[in-house]
Amino acid sequence: MNLDNTKEEVLQFKWTLNKILKNKAEAVAAQNWEAAAGFRDEERIIREYLQTLKNELLEELKNVNQSSSESSNNFVLFEELLLLIDSDADC
Repeated sequence: MNLDNTKEEVLQFKWTLNKILKNKAEAVAAQNWEAAAGFRDEERIIREYLQTLKNELLEELKNVNQSSSESSNNFVLFEELLLLIDSDADC
């Protein structure tokens, strides 16, 4: 797993999720329930994907040997990615 690419991917999905949440809130405010439901479905798909990615990261993290400096750097990247996925900035 390339952690730098994964970080970029997570950031893109979080940005998309924020955009969807904004659009959903606007649709609700306008009482456009059909559009809001569509945004809710998109939100669910992205959240499920991020949860799957988080589970994969946790599995990979179990295999990181923390004795080497490269592995130590990877450990920090894993932790950063997990925190990014769990951040509530999108709420």
